[in-house]
Amino acid sequence: MAVTLAEVARALGPGAALRGDGALEIEGMAEPQDAGARDLALAEHTGARLHFHALSAAGSVRLLGEAQTAKLPVSADVAAHQLHLTEMDVEDFDANCHVSP
Repeated sequence: MAVTLAEVARALGPGAALRGDGALEIEGMAEPQDAGARDLALAEHTGARLHFHALSAAGSVRLLGEAQTAKLPVSADVAAHQLHLTEMDVEDFDANCHVSP
């Protein structure tokens, strides 16, 4: 089994929030699900079991569901901070809220 973190390298400095009211939006940037689509295509091509660690994009969840419906051996988890932190938690640049992704 391969474990992947479907994360897209971004040309942003540290401390950037990418979604929500307080987020920095950059037109044309790759989304995390783009990396997920790449990894799912590799799993389909090779037949490898694949686990996505810290899945964080709705598009990635949709792609994972489609892959599971197609009977690909894929699974995923989310990190606890992804369930409760929002862009509002980083408005004051609180270092305790610095996470990746």
